[in-house]
Amino acid sequence: MTKQYCTIPIVFNRCKTKKRNFWLNLNNYTQIAKNPHARNSTKKMYEELIQPHISHLKPIAGQFKVTYTIYRDYVKSPVLFDLDNVVSIVSKYFMDTIVNAGIVVDDNYNYMVEVTIKYGGKGKTRADVEIEEI
Repeated sequence: MTKQYCTIPIVFNRCKTKKRNFWLNLNNYTQIAKNPHARNSTKKMYEELIQPHISHLKPIAGQFKVTYTIYRDYVKSPVLFDLDNVVSIVSKYFMDTIVNAGIVVDDNYNYMVEVTIKYGGKGKTRADVEIEEI
């Protein structure tokens, strides 16, 4: 059982002309889902953004578990949030990216057999991801 780790952003700038933070969460996703171009371009931007964060991950041929630990900087953003609201979209984008990169075969239940969500506390806003091969 090998464990691999990476840290990925949960907020990024999706506007090329001005600084606009886009929080990956279900609320924002439902807004951009109304516009297929915005939805697809946001996912593509996020895939490109996390490539350097996943480049060290080794391929997993079989089943695996994933644990997401979410951190939030409360000085910059003191708003409470639902963990599953954030992880639902972060996980979707992250898993699609590592499937496309060939790191895992697929993210269906035959391969990804467990997902755990944790709150890591105050800190730099991010998601720490642990992937454990079974």
